[in-house]
Amino acid sequence: MFSDLINNQGELNVNRLDLSEAGREQKVKQLREARLLPDLTGHGVVVHGFLREKTSSPDRFPLLESFCREAFEAAGAASVDLL
Repeated sequence: MFSDLINNQGELNVNRLDLSEAGREQKVKQLREARLLPDLTGHGVVVHGFLREKTSSPDRFPLLESFCREAFEAAGAASVDLL
């Protein structure tokens, strides 16, 4: 996948996302319940370009990385690499 994974609209607006541990868990649960997570069971995910445009809020980057990993893992991904 080639993407920076920065979505700023709809159900997953990362600019407004609560990145606390509880907030990340709640958002993953909401996405799952809304059937917005794909079935990645057994697949490896490699994202090229993750957070390529690091222009603001660098303190959020590790938390965004954690959220993305958690979401892919909740979708069943066997492995996740964010490059």
